[in-house]
Amino acid sequence: MVDFVEAENSIGFHAPQEAARILGEAIDYARQGQLAVRGEPTLSR
Repeated sequence: MVDFVEAENSIGFHAPQEAARILGEAIDYARQGQLAVRGEPTLSR
């Protein structure tokens, strides 16, 4: 998902809210992965 924000030429430029949403989702998934590795519970969606 981070690749999308970095590489997308039109959506990220013309729709910054969508790019921010996708980046936020990627950050959330990364954090959930960190917590899973540490064995801590995560919130499920």
